[in-house]
Amino acid sequence: ASEGTKGRALGNLQSATAAGSLTGPLIGGLLSEWFGLATMILWSALFTALCSVAAAVVLQEPASGRNLESREKLPIAHASQEMLRHPRIRNMLVAGMLAQFGVYGLVAIFAPHVEGIVGSAYAASWVGVLQAVTWSATFLAAPWWGRRNDRKRIEKNVCVALLGCGVSIVLQTWPADVIWLLPLRALQGFCFAALVQSIFLVVTLESAENRRGVYIGLANSTLTIGQIIGSLLGAGFGALLPLEWAFAAMGLAFLSAAGWLALTAPRQRLAHAALPYHPKEVKNE
Repeated sequence: ASEGTKGRALGNLQSATAAGSLTGPLIGGLLSEWFGLATMILWSALFTALCSVAAAVVLQEPASGRNLESREKLPIAHASQEMLRHPRIRNMLVAGMLAQFGVYGLVAIFAPHVEGIVGSAYAASWVGVLQAVTWSATFLAAPWWGRRNDRKRIEKNVCVALLGCGVSIVLQTWPADVIWLLPLRALQGFCFAALVQSIFLVVTLESAENRRGVYIGLANSTLTIGQIIGSLLGAGFGALLPLEWAFAAMGLAFLSAAGWLALTAPRQRLAHAALPYHPKEVKNE
């Protein structure tokens, strides 16, 4: 993507990911009902193999990016140290880990919460509907956030999105009627659409082209740490705490991430200082 349109491109990629997350469970559920679980798994494997072949044939790197000799081979440990010394990237990754902790911790406790509202007979159906609403909102909102990132300061957009996620999750503990969860899940999905793409956009803007791949990979691994911790602790919170408190903890993770960015982002402004980062490149706002 050209300069000034990278946000839009990442927004479209996030929207495509959301589309897969939306349609995959729906189609998988239908296939398992019609043909059985074993057949569904077989077709999933075949479809994945076909997608791999199609990607190898269709996805071609532009001529401007084929010069492999200019790309640096960095040791992972060294690249990790460089990335964590870069204040803008470091602050975004901390916020991203907290957000991933919150959203993956929520997965572990969401189904029991819905079951407590509608009963066990309808819980599975409602969980599916609410998940579909969330991913539909993410699918529709991701390009909008991407275009906004091209025009507005990314940290400000992420702070707003984190606040929206945190508030919507905390409010999901109150409704006694499952219908009221629909707008709250839509708000959560709308705001969540901004987060991952914004982090990758910052990494893209703040890294040199010949090193960008390794830094994006490291950023993805860092976010995965938040996912793992959230899944483990979310299940623990659900077992040890009332579900209302567990939801509040997940919402607090998002609100803490917003507070972290609000406190740290104004302290520096990097004019897209490409990694490797040196502290002398920091400019006060």
